[in-house]
Amino acid sequence: MKIRAALSLLLSCLLLPAAHAADADPLARTRALIALFEAVQAPAEGAAPTDAMRQANAATYAALDGFFDREALTTTPIAPHRDAFSDAQAARFAAVFWDLLRLVAYPDSGAFLREAETELAQAGPDATRLKARLPKDDLETEVVFHWKPGPGGLRVVDVDFDGASLMKDYQNQFGRLIAKHGVDGLIAKLEARRADEVKKRGALP
Repeated sequence: MKIRAALSLLLSCLLLPAAHAADADPLARTRALIALFEAVQAPAEGAAPTDAMRQANAATYAALDGFFDREALTTTPIAPHRDAFSDAQAARFAAVFWDLLRLVAYPDSGAFLREAETELAQAGPDATRLKARLPKDDLETEVVFHWKPGPGGLRVVDVDFDGASLMKDYQNQFGRLIAKHGVDGLIAKLEARRADEVKKRGALP
């Protein structure tokens, strides 16, 4: 499913005392995140994004970045395998993986949410549950956003899809790839995927 590829989907973890109330409310934060996803513009299939579309998305992507804990999302997937990485390899992985999250998660999540019927609820002190249904495909899914305080408000540190953690899934996938191809092989595969996505979608705004 597109939204899973994403998140797809996606910073330091200090709680700012001056954060606005909405920035500390998981439900309000999730509603704002969904609205931003839905605002991402995408060209018709096979068409290139226009300059106006790129300019509009640049502001939306910058706003979306503030909803995700970049540090957590780029270190947790390799945490069990971190000893296999040099510091340079870890930095290279983080850069390409973050690019891929933004390239895939932002537009694909937007496309999914614009078509879905959704229901949002609290799922715990720091989690929200989004039930989504695509009537045309008779398909239902449940997405749980896990939030953690960070600069500017709560930020996403993991996403569950139908009960499965995206970060755990990446840990398993990357562990298999490292065992088979090594760390450099994993990074090379991610860089090739990034190049394919840029060719298909255009460069990041």
